[in-house]
Amino acid sequence: NDNDLPRLIHAVPGGATSWFGLATHIRNMLLQQDSDANIAEIQAIHSSEFPQTATRPANSVMSNSLLQSLLGKTVAGWEAWHDKLHGR
Repeated sequence: NDNDLPRLIHAVPGGATSWFGLATHIRNMLLQQDSDANIAEIQAIHSSEFPQTATRPANSVMSNSLLQSLLGKTVAGWEAWHDKLHGR
């Protein structure tokens, strides 16, 4: 019955990361392509150190457990999706 299905399903890759984690992943990918590249170090900061108009949620990780349950499959992690999109 279609009425039994949820109306909202998060279709997101598996795993979780932060903006720092994403930036670090990209930096490492670039260094693997050119180990002599002059790429700045990346430092994690707390969101309170970067003032924003909107209040940030304490935890904004979207779960894909319902999607995986409905598909009967696991969904690849975000790193795999990112690397595939960028030809790695």
